[in-house]
Amino acid sequence: MRRDIAWLGWVLIIVCALSAGGCGPASDASIPAHQKTEPVMPSSSKKAPTPYPTVVAQALVLETQLLRAVTCTPTAVGKTDKSETTQRVAFLQDGSPTPLPSPSGTPRVAATATSRPTATATPLYVLLSDEERLWDYVRPTRTPWPVPTAMPPGLVGKIGFRARLIGSSTRTYVVNPDGSELAYLTVPWCYPAMLQLDCEAPRQGARVVQDRGRHGLDLFLLQADGRRDQLTFVGEGEAYDPAWSPWGDRIVFASNQQGDDDIFYVVFGDPKAPNPRTEQLTPTDDWQSEKHPSYSPDGTQVVYYSNATGLRQLWIADVGGESPPRCLEMSGECWDPVWFK
Repeated sequence: MRRDIAWLGWVLIIVCALSAGGCGPASDASIPAHQKTEPVMPSSSKKAPTPYPTVVAQALVLETQLLRAVTCTPTAVGKTDKSETTQRVAFLQDGSPTPLPSPSGTPRVAATATSRPTATATPLYVLLSDEERLWDYVRPTRTPWPVPTAMPPGLVGKIGFRARLIGSSTRTYVVNPDGSELAYLTVPWCYPAMLQLDCEAPRQGARVVQDRGRHGLDLFLLQADGRRDQLTFVGEGEAYDPAWSPWGDRIVFASNQQGDDDIFYVVFGDPKAPNPRTEQLTPTDDWQSEKHPSYSPDGTQVVYYSNATGLRQLWIADVGGESPPRCLEMSGECWDPVWFK
């Protein structure tokens, strides 16, 4: 290729020389003024060199440019390395993913699959004695909770309540009826859901409402058909904090009809005694206040809170009155208990 270019260059030189009027020295008229040179007298017998005509110089420059263009190494297009092809075939045969070549030509490292971490289930409660785990749930990262569908079986039989046992904040706790396994409740929706269930009748459609009676605020049973039956007759006081028994035949409530707040229950629906019958559960005293009762799952006991010790504490009373009420004494004030069923 270079030999062909060289011949082409010389042909151009000859053609340019002929077009300029011959191969000999150019006449003085054909040479531009800036290329004219004064004749130099030889200092010896040797003749001075004859300068190239302008066209010859231009032809030489053209030849040089053509040679440079031809001698540049072109970049191969669509060339595939044999090793890369072999690597791709090997990956396809053994089922592994084919690595994609990077722009620099170095094959990329195929990504390896990593197993997902297994989510740790949140416990229903954490014992206050387990200090190492307790603070992981007392100050957790807020996360959305699913809509509850049923009360967790692990809470049935425990008593939930509000208290200030850790710091100055009010939190929800659970404890066994005998006072053991005092724990912080980590599932927040269970407590208000149980409070709501305590106010709903076991039989479909009936609910308890508070309304003005003859003298004070009484409790009424509102049936599904719109009929309203009065349950309590408190006189000048009021009845409040109603909670249904598991069997749906009685309601426990608090009332201040005798001056201080005491716990009562009303029995109704008995064919032998169609009129509601009210019984007092806690004894009358001068200053003590008992509120927020809740039945046990079997209906034989009631939990409530009282200030009988000087602090609000949880108390449990037998419905039949076989034994006196007993206190589940805590290190701080406790109130609004509910028995999980």
